[in-house]
Amino acid sequence: MVVFSIAGIVGWRHGRREKKPAPKWLGLALMLYPYGVSGDVMLWVVGAALTAAMVLLWDR
Repeated sequence: MVVFSIAGIVGWRHGRREKKPAPKWLGLALMLYPYGVSGDVMLWVVGAALTAAMVLLWDR
């Protein structure tokens, strides 16, 4: 949970500073999704998917 929250903070700050909506909203999702997901496997799967999407959309 902490790893994905830190990645979310980085994405949110980057998106806000650079005026890029995709990293900003994906970062926010990374910070908040652990509160709605139960189970360790789902935590890692959803976190990895959101992080991958944020990395792919970082410069767009």
